[in-house]
Formats: sequence, C-alpha cells, structure tokens
Amino acid sequence: IYAPVYRNGAKTDTVEERRAALIGFVYSPFRAGDLLTNILAAHEYRGTEFQVFDGSKADTANLLYDSAPHADVANDASRFAATTTIEVADRPWTLRFNSNRDFEAGSSTNLEMLTLISGSLMSLLLFAITRSQTRAQITAVSATRELIHSEKSLRKTLGERKTVEAALLKSKEELLLAHYRFQVAEEASNSFHYDWNLETNTVERSENFSRVLGYAPDEIAQTWEAWKALTHPDDFPFSKDEAIEYLNNLEDDTLEAEYRVLHKDGHYRNLYNRGIVLRDEQGKARRVIGQTVDITKHKQAEQELRAAHERYRELFQNANDIVYTLDLQGRLTSVNKAGELITGFSAEEMLGRSIAELVRPESMPTMTQMLERKFAGQTRTDYELEIQTKHGERRTIEISSRLIVENGEPAGIQGIARDITERKLAEERVRAANERAIIEYEQLLERIAALAQALGASHELVSIYRALRDFSIASAPCNGLFVSLYDPLKDVRTAAYGWGDGVEFDVSALPPMPVTTDGPNSRAVRMAEVVITDNYMKTTTGHPQVIVGPDNGLRPQASLAVPMSVLGRVVGTIEVQSYAPHAYKAEHATAMRMAANLTAVAIENAQLLARESQARAEAEKSNRLKDEFLATVSHELRTPLTAILGWAHMLDSNKLADSRIITGNLYLNLQPTELTRVIEAAINVVRPTAEAKRIEIETELGDHPALVSGDAHRLQQIVWNLLSNAIKFTPPGGKVRIRTFEDVTHVHLEIADNGQGIRGDFLPHVFERFRQADSSTTRQHGGLGLGLAIVRHLVDIHGGSVLANSEGEGRGAIFTVTLPLLSSEGLAATDAQKTSSDLKQTQPELNGVHVLLVDDDAGTREMISAALNERRARVTAVASAQEALSEIKRARPDVLVSDIAMPVQDGYQLIEQIRALELNQAKTIPAVAITAYAREEDRRRALAAGYQSYLPKPIEPAELIAVVAELVSEPPREIRT
Repeated sequence: IYAPVYRNGAKTDTVEERRAALIGFVYSPFRAGDLLTNILAAHEYRGTEFQVFDGSKADTANLLYDSAPHADVANDASRFAATTTIEVADRPWTLRFNSNRDFEAGSSTNLEMLTLISGSLMSLLLFAITRSQTRAQITAVSATRELIHSEKSLRKTLGERKTVEAALLKSKEELLLAHYRFQVAEEASNSFHYDWNLETNTVERSENFSRVLGYAPDEIAQTWEAWKALTHPDDFPFSKDEAIEYLNNLEDDTLEAEYRVLHKDGHYRNLYNRGIVLRDEQGKARRVIGQTVDITKHKQAEQELRAAHERYRELFQNANDIVYTLDLQGRLTSVNKAGELITGFSAEEMLGRSIAELVRPESMPTMTQMLERKFAGQTRTDYELEIQTKHGERRTIEISSRLIVENGEPAGIQGIARDITERKLAEERVRAANERAIIEYEQLLERIAALAQALGASHELVSIYRALRDFSIASAPCNGLFVSLYDPLKDVRTAAYGWGDGVEFDVSALPPMPVTTDGPNSRAVRMAEVVITDNYMKTTTGHPQVIVGPDNGLRPQASLAVPMSVLGRVVGTIEVQSYAPHAYKAEHATAMRMAANLTAVAIENAQLLARESQARAEAEKSNRLKDEFLATVSHELRTPLTAILGWAHMLDSNKLADSRIITGNLYLNLQPTELTRVIEAAINVVRPTAEAKRIEIETELGDHPALVSGDAHRLQQIVWNLLSNAIKFTPPGGKVRIRTFEDVTHVHLEIADNGQGIRGDFLPHVFERFRQADSSTTRQHGGLGLGLAIVRHLVDIHGGSVLANSEGEGRGAIFTVTLPLLSSEGLAATDAQKTSSDLKQTQPELNGVHVLLVDDDAGTREMISAALNERRARVTAVASAQEALSEIKRARPDVLVSDIAMPVQDGYQLIEQIRALELNQAKTIPAVAITAYAREEDRRRALAAGYQSYLPKPIEPAELIAVVAELVSEPPREIRT
C-alpha cells in the first residue's frame, strides 16, 4: 500500500497540483491472501464455506483464500449460495459463499441472528487490523478504512467469519516484515513515530524512541504532559488545551513543528515533527499520527554554514585584494571595499557597469581574450591588466578568476584582482639595478685583474701605491688617498703615502699615530673592518687626522678607511676621502677591501724582495711570502668573485649550468665498440697505481670480443671509475679481478676486489651523488662522492644497468655492469637514445623552497639570491648571524646557506646556535657552508660543526642549486654536533 506525502500538508485538487506538491511516498507492503488467512484462519466457522478471488471473476488461478481448502471447491447445489464483487484499495475482489452440508442439515430460524453476531465479531477483528496498521501512518489508516468498507459488504452476505479471519491471518508474516523494514528505516533516519490519542491522552511511540532520546520505555510516561516536560520551555509554551485548540483550528490536517527535547544525557536535541491530524465527524481533532526526526546534526550544520557565510562576508569585504563577480555580459555584479579603494569608484558606481569601462585601451585585447577563454572553459586564470582609476591614475592589477557554473551552465565569473603596481615598478627598478650591477661587477673584475697584474709586476712601494691610487680613483669617490702601515709591536701607524687633488705629498715627516683613538683608521685596525665616516671633520675632531691635498679651503665630508690584511693580520690602512657628503656605499667598501688586501700582500712582497740580497733565508722567506700572496689573492678574490663569476655565468646563459649529465648536455658518439679494448685501455691507465700498492689485477675477458653500441671514451670512463674505486679501497697486496661474460642479449662486466667492502645500510645509496660511506673528518679516502653517480648515469645512457654487491665490511665488493649487445635487434641504440634524451633535463626546480642566505658580502647575497630565484626558490637574504637566528625563529626556512667568515659571529657559531635551539626544525634544517676558506681542514671543520655540505668560493650557481635540491629531497634528520 503506497500513500503519497505532500509538501506542507498542501491541499490539492488536480493532478498537476499533486505532482508539484509531492515529496514522496510512505508504503507498507503485504499480501492480501496472507492478510486474510492471518485474520480469519484463527477462528472456526461452522456451516459456511467461502472463497476470495482477486479480480472480477471467480477464477481459481486468482484464488486468495479458501475457508475449506480440502472440501469441494464449489457446492452450487447448496441451499445458500451467493457471489458478489467488492472494491478493495480500488481493485475488485470476488467473494463466493455457500453453505456446507452440515449447515443445511441443521439450519433453523436462528440463521439471521447468527449472521448478525458473525458480522459483529468480524468488525471487531477488522478494528484490530486497523490498530496494527497505524505504524504505517497514512497508508495504514487508508487501508483500514477500505477494509471496514469491505466488511460491511461481506456482512450482508457472509454467514460465517471463519473464512475472512483465515485470509487475514495469512498476512501476519508480511506485516511483521513491513514492521521490521519500517523499524530499520527509523533507525537509519534516527527517527521514531508516535500516535497521540487526544481522547485518552495516551501517546504510543515506536521502539526507536529510546535510541533517539536515550530513555527506556518505562522512564517516560505515555502522556502528553510527560512529553511536554521534556521539551524546551521556549519552544513549547502551550498548555494541553491550547494545543488541542490549535489542532482543532488547523486549516489542513498536516502538522509540522521544530523544537528542542531533553536527551537523557542532559543535552537538548533538535527534533522535527511532521504528523497527520485525524478528526471525528464533527471535525474535531481525535488523534495525531506522525513521525519525529532527530535533526540536531542538521541544525549544527546550519549554524556552521551561517558562521562560514559570515566569515566569508567579512573576508570578502576586508580583503586587501579586489574580490568581484561578473555576469555573462562582463558586467560587475559584486565588488568589495578593496575595489572601491583601488579604483576610486564606489560600489554603486561600479555595479552593473562593464569591466571594460575600467580597463585601459592597451589592455582591452587581453581582457577580451580572458573573458572568451574563461567562458569557453579554459583553465588559465592569471592575467595582468592596466586599469584607469576614477582620478585618472594608471594601475596594474593581476587577475585570477574561475568560471561560475549553475545547473551545468556558465553563469558568470568570480575573480580576485591584486594591485601589483608597486611590484611592477620595483621589478623594473631591480632589473635596472641588476643590469647596472652586472656592468659594475664586470668593470670591477677588469680593474681588479689590472691591479693584480700591476701589483705583481711592482717591486717598489711607490709603484704599488700609485697602482692603488689609480684603482681607487676609478672605483670610488676619491679626492684624496692616504696609506699608513701598522706596527703591531709598537701599536702605532706610520704614514706611507699621500695624494690629493692630483698631487702626491711627502708624508715621511708625519709622526707615528697611535691606534688607541677613535679615528677611522684606528678603528679599522682594531676591528679589522671597513669604516665609513660621514661628517668627517666633526667625527675626527680631537683625533689624529690627515687631510690630503692642497690648502684650497675644501675639507673632506666623508671617508672610507679599509684595513690591509695578510692572512688575517692587519698590516696597515687605506683611507680614501671625498668632498661630497655620504659618498661611500657598500659596493665601494667591497672594491676597496679587495684592493687593500691585494695591496697588503704586494707591500709585504715588495719589502721582502728589497731584502732578498741579505741572505738565502731572506730569499726563501720572500718566496714563501710570494706563495702567501698568491694564496691570499685566491682567498680574498673568492668572496667577490663568487658574485662576479656568478653574474657572468648568468649573462652567458638564460639558465644556470649544472654538470653535463644532470642537465642532459652530454652527447654520445655511438659507434660499434669492442668492450674488451675499452677494458684493456682502462687497465693500462690504472696499472701504475695498482703496482705501487702491490695490487694484482686478474682478467678473464672471454674468448670472443663483445660488440656494443656506445661511446668508447665514456665506456672507458665507466671502467676506469670502477677500477679506481676498487684499487683505492683494496689494501696493499690485495687483488682486483675483472671478467666478462655474455648471455643471449647482453654482456656483463664484473669488477671484484677483496678490499674493505661496503656496509649493508650504505649499499642502497652507493650510487647517489655526494654520498660517502665514511663522511667523518678522519676518513682515509678523499673524494666528493660523484664517481659512482657518474658511472650510473653513463651506464643508463648506454641502455644498461649497474649493480653493487658486498657481504659487508672487510669482505670486498663486486660491481656488475650490464650492457646490451649490438646484435640484440637495435636495443642498445634505442635505449641509448632514450636515456640520453631523458638526461637532457633542466636544472632541478626549487619551487617554493625557502632558502635562508647568510653572507656579509652584499654582492654575493645578490648574485646567489638571483640564481636561486631563477629556479623559483623563495630566498631570504641577511647579512649577519644574528639576523639569521631571528629569521629562523620567525619563518623556519627549508635550507640554510651560510658564509663562514662574518663579523661578530662566524658561520661556525651560527650553526652551533641553530642546532641548540629548542625548535625541532632548527635541529633538522639542512645547511650548506659557503666560504672563501677552501682548505681540506676548513671543509672538515664545517661538516663537523653541523653543515651537511660545503662549497668553496667562488661558487658555481649550478652546483649550489644541485646541492640545495639534493638536501631538500632527503628526509629530515636531527643533526648532532
């Protein structure tokens, strides 16, 4: 039985209205035959037999119920026989009655009374059916009314009730199944149904009431008052009489309400009630049957949705960027406050206007293309447009948008527009500054090279000073130049050279100057740092000062004092002076610092050369100082040359260069090659090293030459690398064995040694770049950890594979290279071509990697930042360790790249302080040391301090990028120093 449920209890008169108001159906399945059997078969009927057929004919194929299934089907000769048709749920049933032989034999004048009594009993049974069907809500009530109507028809003709009871009883199983399904549905929907009898003030509820509200059936009385006591007083303030009055005056028979009910756990649940009011003949409410659903989660979701909507509204209005929507004609339908602030128009002035009215003519094609592509469903979202504000100002905005789709059709565009005017201007300024910096660094490199050449050729101090003077005039504002030499034993400076306004001055008569004062040169000596002084005359009042140049009435306004150092030892100062205030910047300090250190070495070298004739010891000392000069030149050039060479490389190419294998710039000259000849050539190269260690090389190269398609030079590089490793890690007197063997398609090269072997935990990483089994500061074997990585790449390019095996430390190692034979249907050529193509990739991208760069040299910071930014890294550059610590606490970068030699705190102190921080990320952040100190002990010290990698200056940008990419790809681990 299906019963329709309409929206809000709507009254409908036509099919169209019912379809429009229809929500769904409530159903209760049962089989009519079982129902009749269930009801009628439990009673005994005497003297009467009857059959119930589905349809308008008494067809045995449609027999629903037979009160005497073992008797004759029809006794048409009986004295009492009748056939009639009734309507049950809009469907005809045929009823055939007849009296049996026992009845006819004993029939009397009491037949009419018996019929009346039987009909009355049947009415009582049908009333019980009506009660059992109330759980099917509206459908069950309708079915009961139909059965009552049928009972009246049956009563007129039925002499016995046994047949009807038996037919109805048969439906018991189906009714139980329907009840079970209804109960499952209630549990799934977290609901229960009820039946409130207003006449008896009783409320019957389904079993799921306990599941919804937590109360046991006997805890809550089945009365209206008990239910009201559970409801929230604000939601149900009615008395019983008021509630009944409301039901009596309800225009339709549908009752809907939402209210809060107290759960057994002490919390209120939100319930939704929908019921049907049943009335008596006078229209008064008699019963209310309905269903109550727990909608607490729905109410919570509604509240969260409202809160989210409010947050979105606040975000929409308070966003710094313009948030807007357009309709299909490109007209603005909404815009936030940022749109008003940026454009100068009020929201009322913009709404309804086409976005084209705000766009400058030169951006119209871009805007048109943006709208066309967006409405066509294309995914590109970012555009830049030039707009005109209300006040005529030109602004640049960056637009990101998406298509609004409603009911599967485009409905408009939603977008965000960011004002990037200042950023575009800053980018232009940075670009121009970069171009100037590149030119200036190129010029500085040329001047440094010329200075180094001039100083190297100078054997007299005056020549050195003049070369320094020429460099100073070209590299910094210089109206005067003063050079002094420092005597650490006496702690004084002595004047060495003076020049001003184109004239050299004799400064030999000037007295020694103590360095205990606060003058610029004294501070430069004590701190070993560049000292820039503005308001020169006021600052130097009361301190020794030398004003170079003629007495023309002009006085210096600014000075730059630079210490001259040799291997960290201050030997003097250079002071350049300018008539202009605030004349000196960081780039001037960098240039003069480089020149000062070159000059310092040249001065000492010249002094040593002057004393060369004194003794052989002096000559050897002079040679030693010359070596120190070259070492110092290399050391002092590394830091500035990092920036200089880096910019030069970036000028030569649009991308940074990495190793040829990594970038895919390795090209092979593939030719048919005999592998045996390649092996023999490699053996000849390493044989002297093996003989020096008394290592025996055994060969077993097969009877037939194996032909492969490959580059003979690269194949020899593979064999040489593996042989070199085997000899390096094999102790004196050991043995290295080389053999080849073939299968159907491949040739195998095996190189085995009885050396120190490979640890099991390191074996999976043996072919990775920069990985070494022993990375301690006391390791016996050097190297960068690149050899086996190169072997792997070269073998891959040739379409082969390489494997490493070892039984453990002290058990030797075996490396096996497998290459395709030339005869294997062109496999070698195909694989080589494919692998080479695969390796021709660009440098690794550092998308979003946050790099913290620490270097006190501005030029180096700028160059490295540019190189990393080009690979899409996010760079934060600082000039001191203190700034780096603050930045790590604030932003927690992904990688640290730090200089070692820095003022106040050096890179060693910085990494120790970082590892000591309480922040977990600080203990695991990968760190790269970059330094002009390029000795092996410097590298070991940096790694011991807590850095994972070490790069000497000048730095190749490509190598730094590769190291950063390698570090961020590794899982984080705590570094203990």
